[in-house]
Amino acid sequence: MVLSLTDETYSVLCSVKYEEGLDREKTDFFIALIDHCYWMLGCFLGSCMGRLLPWNTAGIEFAATAFFLVVVVNQWQQYPSKIPVFTGMISSVIFYFLLGADNFLIPALSMSLVVLMVLRERVAIQMEVR
Repeated sequence: MVLSLTDETYSVLCSVKYEEGLDREKTDFFIALIDHCYWMLGCFLGSCMGRLLPWNTAGIEFAATAFFLVVVVNQWQQYPSKIPVFTGMISSVIFYFLLGADNFLIPALSMSLVVLMVLRERVAIQMEVR
């Protein structure tokens, strides 16, 4: 499943509401499979269209930033534990100032992963409180 994970799949899997008696793992698998197929088809068609039509990509970074902001706001509203959000923000800010805009992402994600693994029990307990 990790190889099929895209931003869109993650967003859908975070917000899906499962019906009673539905096999969650099978449902997640098919959501990821269908989304991954759409993603591959979209990349293929985008590549073909990009070769045929001139396209100015100025401003596309705004769309990606806006998408991630929507995902963060959704998680903030949906989940009781705020630890993952604060972990991501704090590690990003620290490594941004330490390493600069071009080199902060991988260390920030790595640090977030380590912190969240250490705090996994605490996050799980806060999630169950709801």
